[in-house]
Amino acid sequence: MAASKLSKNAHLLEMAQSSRISFDGFVSERMTKLIGAHADAVGVPIEFIFWPLLTAVASFIGTNGHIRINSEWIEPSIMWFVIAAKKGEKKTAALRRIRKPVEAIEHDLIGEWESAQRSNDDKSVPPQLIVDHFSFEELHSIMLRNNGQILGCFDEMSTLYGQLDLYKPASTMDRKTLLTLNGDGAWARNIKSYTGRISNTAFNITGFIQPAFVFDMLNGDDADGLNDRQMFDFPPERELLLNELVVPMPVDTLDLKSILNAVRLVHLSAKMYTLEGEAYELFRQSHDELVQEKQKTKDENVQGILSKARGYLARIAMIVHCLDQAIVNTDSDECPPWSTNVSPKSVETAICIIKHFNCQKFIALGFPDGDIASPTKPAVSNRLARLLSMDSKNGDGILHLSDVCQKHISEKVGSSYPVSKATEFVNTAAHLGGD
Repeated sequence: MAASKLSKNAHLLEMAQSSRISFDGFVSERMTKLIGAHADAVGVPIEFIFWPLLTAVASFIGTNGHIRINSEWIEPSIMWFVIAAKKGEKKTAALRRIRKPVEAIEHDLIGEWESAQRSNDDKSVPPQLIVDHFSFEELHSIMLRNNGQILGCFDEMSTLYGQLDLYKPASTMDRKTLLTLNGDGAWARNIKSYTGRISNTAFNITGFIQPAFVFDMLNGDDADGLNDRQMFDFPPERELLLNELVVPMPVDTLDLKSILNAVRLVHLSAKMYTLEGEAYELFRQSHDELVQEKQKTKDENVQGILSKARGYLARIAMIVHCLDQAIVNTDSDECPPWSTNVSPKSVETAICIIKHFNCQKFIALGFPDGDIASPTKPAVSNRLARLLSMDSKNGDGILHLSDVCQKHISEKVGSSYPVSKATEFVNTAAHLGGD
């Protein structure tokens, strides 16, 4: 079913996959080497490693890390990176590269907890750092005993969306809860069997999803902005022959567990990150460009994406900054002091990431090359895509209106196809150069 759904958006998927960012010079040399080594070991695109890694770093920053833009604007360390990939692209193997070090840290913490249990009568439950399935009651209980934070890792994100009753408007409470968790909000549960309140939350999410579902989601009803809060990427498939896999990894590859644990230890106490000097100026320029882009469009989906991108720009800058410092500290005999002043390089990296993810979403919404200024975005994208992908019946390579039934080009109203709607749609096609 997913394959048939995807066929009508195949041209958009190809366009999104071809719109890439180069990691050379885009992130630090140490970071490029680290994520490249893991990608080469399992034969996956570098994005399959990088986006989950950033999410894991955000989770270890947790509720103790925030970035202040000004006296009234503070952003939390929360990101939802979702990778669109088809079956057989080694998604589980890629995600395991990040899950394994997180679970290793969790194992160490459980060992410490068990030792503490033997020396006192504490009735607490063991720590938990990662989840891949849950009820929302269970999620609240887990986060309550973990300083309000948890990392969600999903081989298939549709399992999470299924819990949200995404296509059932009558059941929206869990969906509303998730929206609150994206913004560092407090979360209280008061039911017969359980009562508790978390003052600050950090629910970071990463995983994979079939591309067809992303197109459906982005082109569907998103009145509450759930799609705006997710960062969707469509990396092209990467296939390596067995002898092309770089295993074992180079001996100088840094240990991901050590890097993530360095982030965790620093954020056992509160840290407020700031943008100063050149870093602030870079952020301001990018922020204002996003505002100006929003003012030029009347598309509500685009407006929502651009609005959320401003806060995410600051969040990503903080996360990249922390990852860079953790890599340096892990690779050095002497740990340099941890800085809460976000570096200009981290802001530049965040700007590139935001531009990339915005472009990915705009392409999925039907804007050619992700250019929201393009006048060629169809009013009814799915129907127009189907129209433009049809083959000519007379074999001349030109699609004529005589090839098209009215049901192809207008929405059905009652038992008929209104002529006015069909005419409007044909005019849209003509604007694109149709016959």
